[in-house]
Amino acid sequence: MSDRELFRAVRELQARPLVLLCQTPAGKVCCMGLSECIRTGSTFIQVVIDELDKLLEEELGGAEN
Repeated sequence: MSDRELFRAVRELQARPLVLLCQTPAGKVCCMGLSECIRTGSTFIQVVIDELDKLLEEELGGAEN
């Protein structure tokens, strides 16, 4: 994939609605949208963009954890 194509693919993924990994006040960890996180009083943990992680790993190589 060319640089231009990679940047386009990243922009397309960034344009999608945010999916957040949050912890609810009851202690359950789950994925939800920004509005639901706010509405439920959940605590933000991280942004979940699995497709972006996969794309960048494929195109740029992933580091071993």
